[in-house]
Amino acid sequence: MRKFLSRWVKLTLAAASMVSMMIAPVSAETDFENKKDYYYELCSGTDLNAEEITVCKQFMNYVAKDQNDLQQKLDEINDQIAAAKKEISKYIGQISTLQKEVDELNVQIEELNVQINDLTIQIEDLTLQITEKQNQIETLKARVNQRMEDAQPTMRLNQYFDFIMGSRTFEELLRRITGMDTLMEYDEAQRIELKALMDSLEFDRAALESSKLLLDESKAQVEVKRNEVLVQKQYIESLKQYWLQQEAELEAQGNQIAGDLNALKDALASIGDAINEIPPTAGWTRPISSGARYTAGTWAYPSGGIHLGMDLAAAEGTAIKAAGNGIIITSVNGCPTYSSGLGDMCGSQYGGTAGGGNQIIMLTKIDGILYAVKYLHLAKNTVIKVGTQVSSGDKIAEIGSSGNSSGRHVHVEIYRLGTMSIQSYLNSWDGNLSFGCGWGKSALNTRCSVKGSAPCRERPEEFFGY
Repeated sequence: MRKFLSRWVKLTLAAASMVSMMIAPVSAETDFENKKDYYYELCSGTDLNAEEITVCKQFMNYVAKDQNDLQQKLDEINDQIAAAKKEISKYIGQISTLQKEVDELNVQIEELNVQINDLTIQIEDLTLQITEKQNQIETLKARVNQRMEDAQPTMRLNQYFDFIMGSRTFEELLRRITGMDTLMEYDEAQRIELKALMDSLEFDRAALESSKLLLDESKAQVEVKRNEVLVQKQYIESLKQYWLQQEAELEAQGNQIAGDLNALKDALASIGDAINEIPPTAGWTRPISSGARYTAGTWAYPSGGIHLGMDLAAAEGTAIKAAGNGIIITSVNGCPTYSSGLGDMCGSQYGGTAGGGNQIIMLTKIDGILYAVKYLHLAKNTVIKVGTQVSSGDKIAEIGSSGNSSGRHVHVEIYRLGTMSIQSYLNSWDGNLSFGCGWGKSALNTRCSVKGSAPCRERPEEFFGY
C-alpha cells in the first residue's frame, strides 16, 4: 500500500466577494448526507457554474462540521482575503500549480479506490474460505466423535484380544492386526487433518481481520484526500472568480493598438482593389458549425466579472469559421496553443489583444452593416494570415486555449462600425483594437443597446443564435 501522506494545501488567497458564500448555511433542501459521493465528484470537477460553486461551498462547510482540520483550512481562506485583493495578478499563476496538485490527488484517490475494490474482493474470498473450512471442520469433528463413540463399547482390552485370537490361521491373525493398525492410523489422520484445518481457519480469520483494517484505513485515506481536493478546488474557484472580476480592467491596461499599423496598412493597400471586390454577405455564419458548448455569455460571467464576448467550448481540432465575406486585419500566431492558465497575457506582444492568445480580427459587411469580428484563444499554427480574403464559412483557425484561458474555447466579440465600405474604414482606422468602443467597465457604456449608434459593441448571441 502506498504510504499515505496527508498534504493539506496551504491556502494563501481567496476572493473577498466569495467569503459570504463560503460560510453560507446549508440549504435544508440539499441532501448532502445521502449523496456525499455525488457532491464529492461534482465539487472536484472544473468549470463550475455560479450555482454549483455555491452548492459546493455549502457542501464543504457541511463536511467541515465534524473535521477540525478542514475547518481550519476554511478559516485560513478568510484570513488571507486582503492579500488576494492586493496581489491577485501575482498569485493567479498558482492556479495551474494548484490544479496539478488536484490532479495528483485524484490519481491517488483512484489508486486507493482500486485498492479498496481489491480488498473487498479479498475479504469476500476469505469469508467464503472460512465458511467452507468451518463446514469441513464440523464434518470431521462429527466423524471423529462418532468413531470415539463406536469404540467405547467394543474396544476393551479383552474384546480386542478375543478379536485377534479368534483368528483361525496365522495369516488371518496378521490381517486382523494390520486392519486394527490401519483403523487407528486412519483415526489419527482424521485428527491431524482436523488440526490442520483449524490452524488454517485461524490463519484465514487473522488475514480477514487484517484486510478489514486495511480496507478501513484505505477508506479513511480516500475521505481525507477527497476533502483535500474539495478545499483545493474551492480555493481555485475563488481565485478564478476574483480574477474574472479584475480581468476586463487588466486587459484594458494591455496593448490596445495593432502592432506595426503602417506595415499593416501598406499590406492592405496593395490589395485595395481586391478588398473593394469583396461581396457583401447575407446573414451570419456561426464560429463553430456543430459540437460547440456555450460556456459564458456576453457582458458578464455567470459568477461575476465583466465579459465582453461569448465563449464557445469544443473539442481539439474544431474548425473556427468566418462570420461572413471579408478580410483578416489582425492575426496573432506566436502564443502556445495551451497557455499557462488564467493570467497569461500573451497576445499584445504580437500585435493583438492582451490575453487573447492567438487571435484573428476580420472586417465583414453583413446585411449592409460593416462589422469587426474578433476570435481569441486559437490554436497555434492554424491561424490564417493578415490580408487573407475569406468567404463566409471558411476555416480561419482551430480552437485552442492560448493566452488568458483555462480550457479549449473560442471567445468572440462583434463591433458594429457603420455603413461605410471595408476599404473606407481601413483608410481611417487608427489601429485601436477596441474599434473606439473602449475597454473594461467603460466598454459597457458602448454597448449598441445603450449607445445606439456606431461604433458600438454588439452581443454575439443575437447574431449567432445562442
